[in-house]
Amino acid sequence: MGFRGLEIAMFDPANLPVKEIRHAFEANELECTVCAILPTGINPISPDTATRRNSVQHLIRCIEASAALGASLLGGPLYAPIGYLPEHRPSHDEWSWLSRHFSQSATR
Repeated sequence: MGFRGLEIAMFDPANLPVKEIRHAFEANELECTVCAILPTGINPISPDTATRRNSVQHLIRCIEASAALGASLLGGPLYAPIGYLPEHRPSHDEWSWLSRHFSQSATR
């Protein structure tokens, strides 16, 4: 059909049949990319410390699943849940929490 690749929407990495998806991509010589969307309860810029901690673990699982899929790119709104920021600009604390979030996720 002329496709060179497809993007997988990832809400919860645990719910993806990773091996089957990767096999289908490889069998059809398609490039895989991933768009991760933050599910309810995952918010790296939440004022709640436990929510931020869970968000780091979620991003690590997303990175691991993307690698297992053979994805060349992991993107998406990974900075905050959809609809969280329309009413305000990120505060200094939120930027700080986000920076820490990505740093912690990258070093594991």
